[in-house]
Amino acid sequence: MSAKSLKILGSLSILVASLLLVMALWDAWQRYRNFQEGSRVSTGPADTVVSVENNVYSIDNIVSAHLFGVQQSASTAVTAAPKTRLKLNLMGLVASDDPRFARALIGLESAPPQSYAVGDEITRTDARVHAVERERVLLDRAGRIESLALDRVELANTPPETAEGANQ
Repeated sequence: MSAKSLKILGSLSILVASLLLVMALWDAWQRYRNFQEGSRVSTGPADTVVSVENNVYSIDNIVSAHLFGVQQSASTAVTAAPKTRLKLNLMGLVASDDPRFARALIGLESAPPQSYAVGDEITRTDARVHAVERERVLLDRAGRIESLALDRVELANTPPETAEGANQ
């Protein structure tokens, strides 16, 4: 291609791009004007209604549809639960505000630990996992709530070695 034809092709490309930009801006302006002319908001005492271009939306109906779920109430919180007498070891846990994601790693005496979710029955016991909290698991034993706490490992209160002491 010659330099002259490249120059013409470049000019045409700029012209087409400019035309597309003007069309997009014009369309946006028309939509904005139609929105301004056709929309109105009216509020009533019991229900908020929004009408946009002949579509009517009730805000109260949208809110009551619970599109993102229903918040769990905190009234089921158990503050004082006696320590369980079962021979269980709580090896670890994953606490979550959503019980579907909470898990507890529980071992029964010498048996290897198993993962339990809320509602699961603990193997070879009469207990079910009632809740998984940050530092304990609540167990339901025939309607009575008991707690199983994480074992805390106490570390010795010794100062770390200094660089000089480590080299000697």
